[in-house]
Amino acid sequence: MKRNWYPEWFDTRHVQTERDQAIIELGHLTQKYNAKKNKLKVNVLELLVWWILLFFCFQYLQTHPAEKVALLSGFEVITQKVRVFFADESQDLQWKYDLERSFVEVISLAKEWSCLAVDEIKEIENRLYALEKMDFSTYESQKSAFLNYLRKQYMIVKDWCEDN
Repeated sequence: MKRNWYPEWFDTRHVQTERDQAIIELGHLTQKYNAKKNKLKVNVLELLVWWILLFFCFQYLQTHPAEKVALLSGFEVITQKVRVFFADESQDLQWKYDLERSFVEVISLAKEWSCLAVDEIKEIENRLYALEKMDFSTYESQKSAFLNYLRKQYMIVKDWCEDN
């Protein structure tokens, strides 16, 4: 390291004039402005990319209806989980959603195998509709009736359809 020929107290490199301080502050402000400007550019670019991806996703869903159905059922499950998470009677609500899914499964099995009469399938669908519209004040008293009906219909569908 090279020693200066003048004493340390004479060194003026650490002393800044008001002009130097103003230049430094202007540099900091310029850096902040450029950082915000760059961040805005990045955010706008990301938004544009997401809009393009969303557009192509919707185009794909329009040409593939089966995927749309799967996506909508996934949204239904997500909304049910959110309701269960925030509900006071979360176990009963989860149990009700599981019971509704079981009703839908029995209906789809009966329709797929064509082993029940149309009026019997309509009766199961009516029970499912009643379960979906049921208020929680009456739910506790009718829970076992719905479960017994579902078990009976499931056994009929399984026994009758598997034999034929």
